[in-house]
Amino acid sequence: MRTTLALTIGLVLLLGVTSSEASIWFPPYWGLDAYTVWQPATVSVTIPTGYWYGPYGYWWGNYYWAPYYGWWYNSAPYYPPYLGWGAPNWYYGFTDAVTYSYTGFFPRTVYYWSRYWDPLDTGYTLDFISTADDSGAAAFDPGVIGEVQFGDHTWSINGGNGIAGGAGTGTFTPVAWVNASPTAIAAYLAAEGFDAATIADILDDTLLVEMMNSNFSGGVYGEKVIGIQWTSYGVPEPAGLALLALGAALVRRR
Repeated sequence: MRTTLALTIGLVLLLGVTSSEASIWFPPYWGLDAYTVWQPATVSVTIPTGYWYGPYGYWWGNYYWAPYYGWWYNSAPYYPPYLGWGAPNWYYGFTDAVTYSYTGFFPRTVYYWSRYWDPLDTGYTLDFISTADDSGAAAFDPGVIGEVQFGDHTWSINGGNGIAGGAGTGTFTPVAWVNASPTAIAAYLAAEGFDAATIADILDDTLLVEMMNSNFSGGVYGEKVIGIQWTSYGVPEPAGLALLALGAALVRRR
């Protein structure tokens, strides 16, 4: 019985790993989560910053979702032509909302960019908060750090129902203001546990290069910053769960 149990567990684990590696739900892609303008105020504001329910909808995960870009789809003054919806058409509905208060003297144009990827059936969303200039996405002057205070940044999958047994709701990590340079961004991501290959892919993305270039002059990086936060959510493959259940059943029968 001990030998059978060991073989069964070993087989299930092996098949589970193989299934997981071969069944990544979607390739990495970027999206413009939201475009907004922070207006001076003394109260907190909550805005949707993700793929939000609306009339301009698509069918994902049995829900209609639409990207939220402020007042209208093309309202953002900077929307790069190379950046589009990159998920497959069956992608589940991921929505999020951020709470903040802004006490600066002047309005600030703000973009929320998101990178979505799925290593081994564990979905990740990494958000970058930037402004924009004539050259594209741009870092903020460091004075922004004292002008905005962030509350919770919450997310929901399929209206809170989750997918394949994964979490339905959750919260992003707190916003970290990071110098817009490869060294500082890589250090932040590494400290958060991201692997070297993922970090290299992120740093090579056109959007992030634009943000870093806005902070580069005279051969050195300046003091400009971008906001970064991320979250993960389990999206286990049904086949992998079935294999684990099968292994447990075989052990019980034995």
